[in-house]
Amino acid sequence: MADADRDPPVHRVRHHAGGVNWRPTRFVDDVPYYHTCGLCKVIPKRTVLLPCSHVLCQSCHKGSVEEEGGDSGVCPLDQEPFQVSECARIKLSVTKANSLKAYCWNQEHGCEYVGTLQDILAHCEEECAFHAVSCPRCRENVLHADLPAHYTAGCGGGDSESSTETQESSEQNGECNSRDEGFSLEDVKAFLAELEVLDTD
Repeated sequence: MADADRDPPVHRVRHHAGGVNWRPTRFVDDVPYYHTCGLCKVIPKRTVLLPCSHVLCQSCHKGSVEEEGGDSGVCPLDQEPFQVSECARIKLSVTKANSLKAYCWNQEHGCEYVGTLQDILAHCEEECAFHAVSCPRCRENVLHADLPAHYTAGCGGGDSESSTETQESSEQNGECNSRDEGFSLEDVKAFLAELEVLDTD
Protein backbone atom coordinates (compact mmCIF):
# COMPACT_ATOMS: atom_id res chain seq x y z
CA MET A 1 0.00 0.00 0.00
CA ALA A 2 1.07 3.58 -0.61
CA ASP A 3 2.24 5.45 2.48
CA ALA A 4 -0.71 7.40 3.93
CA ASP A 5 1.58 10.31 4.84
CA ARG A 6 2.55 11.06 1.25
CA ASP A 7 0.74 11.59 -2.00
CA PRO A 8 1.00 8.65 -4.37
CA PRO A 9 3.34 9.39 -7.28
CA VAL A 10 1.86 10.56 -10.56
CA HIS A 11 2.28 8.26 -13.54
CA ARG A 12 1.09 8.22 -17.12
CA VAL A 13 0.05 5.04 -18.88
CA ARG A 14 0.94 4.35 -22.49
CA HIS A 15 -0.31 1.83 -25.04
CA HIS A 16 -3.39 1.06 -22.98
CA ALA A 17 -7.07 1.85 -23.52
CA GLY A 18 -7.97 4.92 -25.54
CA GLY A 19 -8.84 7.99 -23.51
CA VAL A 20 -6.51 7.19 -20.61
CA ASN A 21 -3.11 7.35 -22.28
CA TRP A 22 -0.73 10.12 -21.17
CA ARG A 23 -3.15 11.50 -18.54
CA PRO A 24 -1.40 12.24 -15.21
CA THR A 25 -2.81 9.55 -12.90
CA ARG A 26 -2.41 8.83 -9.19
CA PHE A 27 -2.74 5.14 -8.39
CA VAL A 28 -4.06 3.98 -5.02
CA ASP A 29 -1.26 1.45 -4.51
CA ASP A 30 2.35 1.73 -5.59
CA VAL A 31 2.71 0.28 -9.08
CA PRO A 32 5.42 -2.43 -9.10
CA TYR A 33 8.69 -0.80 -10.08
CA TYR A 34 9.28 -3.30 -12.89
CA HIS A 35 6.15 -2.01 -14.66
CA THR A 36 7.20 1.65 -14.39
CA CYS A 37 9.92 3.40 -16.36
CA GLY A 38 12.45 4.70 -13.84
CA LEU A 39 13.23 7.67 -16.08
CA CYS A 40 9.94 9.03 -17.50
CA LYS A 41 7.58 7.35 -14.96
CA VAL A 42 5.35 6.06 -17.76
CA ILE A 43 3.59 2.71 -17.28
CA PRO A 44 3.78 1.05 -20.70
CA LYS A 45 2.70 -2.39 -21.88
CA ARG A 46 6.35 -3.52 -21.91
CA THR A 47 9.37 -2.47 -19.90
CA VAL A 48 13.04 -3.40 -20.16
CA LEU A 49 15.01 -4.53 -17.10
CA LEU A 50 18.68 -3.57 -17.34
CA PRO A 51 21.52 -5.58 -15.73
CA CYS A 52 21.93 -2.76 -13.17
CA SER A 53 18.31 -3.43 -12.04
CA HIS A 54 16.89 -0.17 -13.41
CA VAL A 55 13.76 -0.42 -15.53
CA LEU A 56 13.06 1.63 -18.65
CA CYS A 57 10.18 1.84 -21.10
CA GLN A 58 11.07 0.76 -24.61
CA SER A 59 11.39 4.37 -25.82
CA CYS A 60 13.83 5.33 -23.05
CA HIS A 61 15.72 2.06 -23.54
CA LYS A 62 16.04 2.71 -27.26
CA GLY A 63 17.34 6.21 -26.50
CA SER A 64 19.96 4.69 -24.19
CA VAL A 65 21.45 2.39 -26.82
CA GLU A 66 24.56 4.02 -28.20
CA GLU A 67 23.69 3.74 -31.88
CA GLU A 68 20.77 2.64 -34.04
CA GLY A 69 20.74 -1.14 -34.08
CA GLY A 70 23.67 -1.24 -31.65
CA ASP A 71 24.18 -3.97 -29.07
CA SER A 72 25.34 -1.83 -26.13
CA GLY A 73 24.21 1.20 -24.22
CA VAL A 74 24.45 3.19 -21.01
CA CYS A 75 21.80 3.36 -18.31
CA PRO A 76 20.68 7.00 -18.06
CA LEU A 77 20.01 6.64 -14.32
CA ASP A 78 23.41 5.43 -13.09
CA GLN A 79 25.62 5.60 -16.20
CA GLU A 80 26.29 1.84 -16.03
CA PRO A 81 27.07 0.29 -19.44
CA PHE A 82 24.95 -2.66 -20.58
CA GLN A 83 24.64 -5.15 -23.41
CA VAL A 84 21.24 -5.30 -25.08
CA SER A 85 21.37 -9.09 -24.94
CA GLU A 86 21.58 -8.91 -21.12
CA CYS A 87 18.32 -6.95 -20.83
CA ALA A 88 15.04 -8.65 -19.96
CA ARG A 89 11.63 -7.70 -21.37
CA ILE A 90 8.70 -7.55 -18.94
CA LYS A 91 5.09 -7.43 -20.11
CA LEU A 92 2.22 -5.84 -18.20
CA SER A 93 -0.74 -8.14 -18.79
CA VAL A 94 -4.13 -6.74 -19.70
CA THR A 95 -5.57 -8.36 -16.56
CA LYS A 96 -2.99 -6.67 -14.33
CA ALA A 97 -3.38 -3.30 -16.09
CA ASN A 98 -7.16 -3.48 -15.71
CA SER A 99 -6.87 -4.27 -12.00
CA LEU A 100 -4.84 -1.18 -11.09
CA LYS A 101 -6.96 1.20 -9.01
CA ALA A 102 -6.49 4.95 -9.35
CA TYR A 103 -7.98 8.21 -8.14
CA CYS A 104 -10.24 10.29 -10.36
CA TRP A 105 -8.36 12.78 -12.53
CA ASN A 106 -10.35 15.50 -10.76
CA GLN A 107 -9.07 14.50 -7.32
CA GLU A 108 -7.33 17.86 -6.88
CA HIS A 109 -10.72 19.56 -7.31
CA GLY A 110 -12.35 17.41 -4.61
CA CYS A 111 -13.51 14.22 -6.33
CA GLU A 112 -13.04 11.12 -4.15
CA TYR A 113 -13.92 8.51 -6.79
CA VAL A 114 -11.59 5.50 -7.06
CA GLY A 115 -11.69 2.82 -9.74
CA THR A 116 -9.89 1.14 -12.60
CA LEU A 117 -8.71 3.32 -15.48
CA GLN A 118 -11.74 2.30 -17.54
CA ASP A 119 -14.07 3.04 -14.61
CA ILE A 120 -12.49 6.48 -14.16
CA LEU A 121 -12.77 7.23 -17.86
CA ALA A 122 -16.50 6.44 -17.83
CA HIS A 123 -16.94 8.33 -14.54
CA CYS A 124 -15.22 11.46 -15.89
CA GLU A 125 -17.10 11.44 -19.17
CA GLU A 126 -20.54 10.69 -17.72
CA GLU A 127 -20.94 11.78 -14.12
CA CYS A 128 -18.02 13.53 -12.42
CA ALA A 129 -19.18 16.85 -10.96
CA PHE A 130 -15.66 18.13 -10.30
CA HIS A 131 -14.55 19.28 -13.74
CA ALA A 132 -12.95 22.72 -13.48
CA VAL A 133 -12.83 25.48 -16.07
CA SER A 134 -11.05 28.81 -16.24
CA CYS A 135 -13.22 31.82 -15.44
CA PRO A 136 -13.19 34.05 -18.56
CA ARG A 137 -12.98 37.16 -16.38
CA CYS A 138 -10.49 36.42 -13.59
CA ARG A 139 -8.84 33.28 -15.07
CA GLU A 140 -9.27 31.41 -11.77
CA ASN A 141 -10.03 27.68 -12.01
CA VAL A 142 -13.61 27.14 -10.85
CA LEU A 143 -15.79 24.04 -10.74
CA HIS A 144 -17.89 24.02 -13.90
CA ALA A 145 -21.12 23.77 -11.87
CA ASP A 146 -20.10 26.81 -9.79
CA LEU A 147 -19.07 29.06 -12.69
CA PRO A 148 -22.39 30.97 -13.11
CA ALA A 149 -22.53 31.85 -9.39
CA HIS A 150 -18.80 32.70 -9.34
CA TYR A 151 -19.13 34.96 -12.38
CA THR A 152 -22.36 36.62 -11.18
CA ALA A 153 -20.79 37.36 -7.79
CA GLY A 154 -18.13 39.42 -9.56
CA CYS A 155 -15.22 37.04 -8.87
CA GLY A 156 -11.69 38.39 -8.56
CA GLY A 157 -11.94 40.28 -11.84
CA GLY A 158 -15.18 42.08 -11.06
CA ASP A 159 -13.78 45.61 -10.52
CA SER A 160 -13.73 47.84 -13.57
CA GLU A 161 -9.95 48.25 -13.75
CA SER A 162 -9.35 44.49 -13.56
CA SER A 163 -12.15 43.83 -16.06
CA THR A 164 -10.62 46.33 -18.49
CA GLU A 165 -7.20 44.69 -18.18
CA THR A 166 -8.70 41.23 -18.71
CA GLN A 167 -10.68 42.45 -21.73
CA GLU A 168 -7.56 44.04 -23.25
CA SER A 169 -5.62 40.83 -22.57
CA SER A 170 -8.35 38.77 -24.22
CA GLU A 171 -8.35 41.03 -27.27
CA GLN A 172 -4.55 40.77 -27.57
CA ASN A 173 -4.83 36.98 -27.44
CA GLY A 174 -7.53 36.96 -30.11
CA GLU A 175 -10.20 35.72 -27.70
CA CYS A 176 -13.85 36.58 -28.14
CA ASN A 177 -15.70 38.60 -25.52
CA SER A 178 -19.48 38.27 -25.31
CA ARG A 179 -19.84 42.06 -25.20
CA ASP A 180 -18.05 42.63 -28.50
CA GLU A 181 -19.08 39.64 -30.61
CA GLY A 182 -21.47 41.95 -32.48
CA PHE A 183 -24.39 39.53 -32.92
CA SER A 184 -27.83 41.10 -32.97
CA LEU A 185 -31.05 39.21 -32.35
CA GLU A 186 -31.73 39.39 -36.09
CA ASP A 187 -28.33 37.80 -36.83
CA VAL A 188 -29.12 34.91 -34.50
CA LYS A 189 -32.60 34.40 -36.01
CA ALA A 190 -31.15 34.38 -39.53
CA PHE A 191 -28.49 31.88 -38.48
CA LEU A 192 -31.07 29.56 -36.91
CA ALA A 193 -33.30 29.82 -39.99
CA GLU A 194 -30.34 28.88 -42.17
CA LEU A 195 -29.67 25.85 -39.99
CA GLU A 196 -33.28 24.71 -40.37
CA VAL A 197 -32.99 24.95 -44.17
CA LEU A 198 -29.77 22.91 -44.15
CA ASP A 199 -31.39 20.33 -41.84
CA THR A 200 -34.22 19.70 -44.31
CA ASP A 201 -31.92 19.18 -47.33
